[in-house]
Amino acid sequence: MKILIIAPIGTKFTTGLGNAIKITKEILETNNYVYLVDIASGLNEVDIGKFTFNRFLFFLKIFFLILIKIPKFNIIYITLSMSLGGFFRDMIFIIISKFFFKKIFIHLHGGGYKKNFFSKRGFFLKKIITFTLNLCDKLFVLSEKFKDDFNFIDNHKKIKVLENTIKIENIKFHRDFDKLRIIYVSNFIKSKGYDLILKTCKLLADQKIDFMCEMYGKFLNIGSNKEDISANQLRKEFLDFIKHNKLENNISFSENLDPKEKYKKLRNANVFVFPSNYPGEGLPLSLLEASANKLPIISTNHGAITDIVKVGNNGFILESLNELEIMDYLIQLTKNKELFKTMSESSFKVFNESFNYKKIKEKTLNEFK
Repeated sequence: MKILIIAPIGTKFTTGLGNAIKITKEILETNNYVYLVDIASGLNEVDIGKFTFNRFLFFLKIFFLILIKIPKFNIIYITLSMSLGGFFRDMIFIIISKFFFKKIFIHLHGGGYKKNFFSKRGFFLKKIITFTLNLCDKLFVLSEKFKDDFNFIDNHKKIKVLENTIKIENIKFHRDFDKLRIIYVSNFIKSKGYDLILKTCKLLADQKIDFMCEMYGKFLNIGSNKEDISANQLRKEFLDFIKHNKLENNISFSENLDPKEKYKKLRNANVFVFPSNYPGEGLPLSLLEASANKLPIISTNHGAITDIVKVGNNGFILESLNELEIMDYLIQLTKNKELFKTMSESSFKVFNESFNYKKIKEKTLNEFK
């Protein structure tokens, strides 16, 4: 089988999606010929969410490349965008694929399609979206929770759940709880909740609790940030908060985490905090990585996060976006080592039962037969 993947993978602002696509490509290459067209490799951060001349030229280049490639492949696999410009781009690729009688598989690597995209469109545009998605042969979502987002298409049987996964090695390791070690790995976008972690760290310091917090990600002026503040200003505010509250010895951060070092950092930590309220949150790879590395997780009931974080089992779900609640859960883990040990082992069990690489690989290959 020849499969053409059309997806964003190569830029710093598509880290989670890019990694998910790389894994899917690797899986499909097991018994297929796969070619990837990276629809973001020629863009800069400043091009995102805007119409720029650079973006227009890049689209023309990608358009003609895909026009040449599509007739040579059996299946066209497209990651579905939740921006208006991205939808029209996807629509063009879908219509071209249909013109050449190709099987079209689309995959939404996020959540809230109906609430955050479809419901905001007018009557005529909703008809165009519905018509376009009806052209597809399969529509993959990351969780059962997201199936209803597409209840407007004609054939619900074409909606399939295909979860994210990660590859992990050396799962036999021991984690001690010598002191509280918090870790956050995600882009620095305010709706991801990194500012709540900073406020939590201040509360912990005020309570004289011995802790260390490591934070890794890129400061980005996309999502909830782009309307009011630049990435540089976000970075400045972040550093100013740490300095003003004298947290330099408690908080470390980097915008450049080597993938080879990531698991070392996760295994050095003992709790993963991710208080996300990001509008398009799906099934975050960062939570799969935390779960696979036996970390208790503190997060939110947002997107498909509760597919990974089971309350009282391998972590806590915040009832509100409040730093006091986060601190309370952290203190529980600090004082109750047996609870920490149980949640640590349960976290890996959740990953292994539902998201392990072998299981998702088999499921993916069956869908692409």
